[in-house]
Amino acid sequence: MNNASIVPAGLPALDAAADQHRLAVEQYLLEQIHATETGFMPFEQWMDLALYAPGLGYYAAGSVKFGGDLPVGDFATAPELTPVFGQVLARQVAQVLQASNSATVLEFGAGSGALAAAVIPALRGLGIEPQYQILEVSADLRMRQQARLAPLDANVQWLSALPEAFSGCVLANEVLDAMPATLFRWNENGELMEIGVRPTVADAAQEGAAAHVATGGAAAPAPFQVSQQAAPTALRQATAEAVAAEANTRRSSVEGVNLDQELISLTTYQQAFNASARLIQATRDMYDILMGMMG
Repeated sequence: MNNASIVPAGLPALDAAADQHRLAVEQYLLEQIHATETGFMPFEQWMDLALYAPGLGYYAAGSVKFGGDLPVGDFATAPELTPVFGQVLARQVAQVLQASNSATVLEFGAGSGALAAAVIPALRGLGIEPQYQILEVSADLRMRQQARLAPLDANVQWLSALPEAFSGCVLANEVLDAMPATLFRWNENGELMEIGVRPTVADAAQEGAAAHVATGGAAAPAPFQVSQQAAPTALRQATAEAVAAEANTRRSSVEGVNLDQELISLTTYQQAFNASARLIQATRDMYDILMGMMG
């Protein structure tokens, strides 16, 4: 089996170091799954380990992820391309800070620090010395941010968890897709099922390594499969509460509506629209008459 069978078309083949890292990540994930009681890992935990496991996860393994000039980095976000994005955003941030009577900015997942490096000077130019907080779970990215922001001599604080209380402006640029999420579905019987991952075979770690050797180093199929199991009680309860809240919201949105009053409002709007249309037509007629006189 070759890389083309498991890697999307158009991507370059993994070099030796990247392929070894892939195997190390697979081995680690398999060990974590085997350590569970049921051999099942919820997707939220799987995503968290795949992205943030120390030294192994995508955002924690040390390689460059962000870059505005190819081939540096895997992708580029708007702040990486130009500081203008952050400078424009700072105007809105300043409005939020003034409305909240605060100087605190909290940025989720600051990447390379490019957005903060543009927002902080821009806020200073607007007369605001910000207290800038960055919630960053990647030690590697935190180091990059600290190095990039050090020349600004700004009041920057790094957080590992959400603050208990907050007043100010929150920034989250292209970060929601990197936050681990719980996946679930209802099965054919209406039962809530949690989506997760299981090994494809009982002893996938050894089989995956054997397949790697057997193919002469070419990538073997990942020894994992998407699976599901009955959702835990806490998830079922949270889902039921969310569904009930949504039902109440929809009911509240239609309760208390006076249909007669709505009809009067609609009629008034239609009359105003017709009057405006007649005014526009009269103006056009006058314009045509004037143009005819001038001609």
